[in-house]
Amino acid sequence: MFRTYEEDTSGIPSATCAYDVYCFGKILLVLVTGELSISGCSNSSTEKWLETTLTYISRSDKDLVTNIVDPSLVVDEDLLEEVWVMAIVAKICLDPQPRKRPGMKYILKALENPLEVIREEYISSNSTTSSAELWTASLFGS
Repeated sequence: MFRTYEEDTSGIPSATCAYDVYCFGKILLVLVTGELSISGCSNSSTEKWLETTLTYISRSDKDLVTNIVDPSLVVDEDLLEEVWVMAIVAKICLDPQPRKRPGMKYILKALENPLEVIREEYISSNSTTSSAELWTASLFGS
């Protein structure tokens, strides 16, 4: 179950950095999918949509994301990689455990240069470079 907010001791939702990251992840996923109507849906509808949509976002299979990409986007092979990274970033932002969500500075790095994220992921899987491992761990939580 997705937890979209933090509750203080009175049970009232309170804004937190993790909540802001979660909301940003939803916005990013809406941009990737084109599902603009999701913002007006009930929490249960949103949770169901997220649950279904997030299954199409995989770090090991970029072509899977084509099942959820907004059809009005003209996506060639190069742009597909960028959209794929945006979807991965959205998924990380939507982690059900708030403490596992990245800080906005890492999200900003990924948005500024999505292809660098792909290269860093490739480097970290093929070497023991500590900087690449740190980047991957901080951005992808692995």
